[in-house]
Amino acid sequence: SPLMHAAAEGHDEVVRLLLQKPSSRLDDQDEAGFTPLAWSAYSGNAATVRLLLDTEEAEIDTKNNVGHTPLTLAAIQGDEEIFKLLLDPGECDLNAERTNDQTILIRAAREGYLKIVEMLLATTKVDIEARDIHNRTALLAATSRHHTEVVACLLDHGANVDVMDNCGWTS
Repeated sequence: SPLMHAAAEGHDEVVRLLLQKPSSRLDDQDEAGFTPLAWSAYSGNAATVRLLLDTEEAEIDTKNNVGHTPLTLAAIQGDEEIFKLLLDPGECDLNAERTNDQTILIRAAREGYLKIVEMLLATTKVDIEARDIHNRTALLAATSRHHTEVVACLLDHGANVDVMDNCGWTS
């Protein structure tokens, strides 16, 4: 849709104009399951994300075809600003899992995104001991990639060091 393209490209003025038309729907999904909000989050367009969130009609928990929400997409990109914008409404399920059972926290820890890990843990709504399909927690994910600062943060928040994954590894 035109709204989806404008959101993906970060054309804020075009998005603003299209939002004035009743035929522009924020819940439309493309063939990959992306909504305008998901595209703007994935593309790193913070101003467009703000604009769409201001409508109060944007669904922040809509998953695409592989199970990613706009919040997950921002986490995958390591985009702290957009992640915070999407986290602030407080309506999203922070323990929502993708197709390989990685929570947002596990993904952010694995990628070494310290600020995103800190934001998640500050909400107290996230399960620090959630596991993926390999039985890895966020701590194991961060440890396996040598993300020392993330490991320290998770330990400070009480992550269990004795958890064992499917291969018998612990932190």
